[in-house]
Amino acid sequence: MPQTYFISDTHFLDFRQVDVFGEKVHLFLRPFQSVEEQDELLVARWNALVKPEDTVWHLGDFTVKEIGLKFRERLNGKIHLLRGNKEDNFSDELLLEYFDSVQTQAVYTLKTGEEINLVHYPVLAVADKFNLVGHVHKAWAIQANMLNLGVDVWNWQPVSESQIIHTINAIRTAYDQDCFAAYLPANQDNIHQLKKIHTSYAWRELD
Repeated sequence: MPQTYFISDTHFLDFRQVDVFGEKVHLFLRPFQSVEEQDELLVARWNALVKPEDTVWHLGDFTVKEIGLKFRERLNGKIHLLRGNKEDNFSDELLLEYFDSVQTQAVYTLKTGEEINLVHYPVLAVADKFNLVGHVHKAWAIQANMLNLGVDVWNWQPVSESQIIHTINAIRTAYDQDCFAAYLPANQDNIHQLKKIHTSYAWRELD
C-alpha cells in the first residue's frame, strides 16, 4: 500500500561554512565533510524509505540553486513542494517541471481523519490545526502544536505519516509543560531581543 512521508530543508547543494575560533563549521551544524557527502546521504536515506508509488510532502528549501532541482529526478515518489525561502528564487512554472504540485500552504488529512496544516514557516502556523513546519533546522523539533520536519532533526530522512500520528499523540497525552518552555518568563522576558522574522513575503520587525 502506498505510504505518505513528510520532510523539509534538504538544502541540496548548500554547504555554507562559517569560521568559529579558526575552524570551519557548517552553518547549520551538519556533520558532513563535503556537499557531496551531504547530498548523497540525503538521496540514499530518502530512497531507502520512499518507494516510487509513495507520496512525499516537502515543506520547503529543497535546494539553493536551480541546478539542484535535478536532484528531484533521483528521488522516489510523487513530491508535493511547499515554498520555503529558498524557493523565492524559482518561478512556479520552473518548479512544476520537477514537482507534482507547488503551494505556499496546504491542509492534509491524516489517516485518523484529523486535518493538519503544512507550511514552511512556523510564524504562519495556525491555532485550530496541528502544524508541520520547517525553516528552523536544529533550533527545535517539537512544540505544543507543531513539528519541525527539517532533516536536521529527523536523521536526514523523510518522516512517515505513522510517525507523525504517533508524535502528535505523544504531545497530547504524555509530554509535560517543561517540554514547551517558550511561554516561560526566562524566554518571554528576552523575546524582544529577537529583532526580525523571515517569511517569503518580507523581512519585518517583530511587533
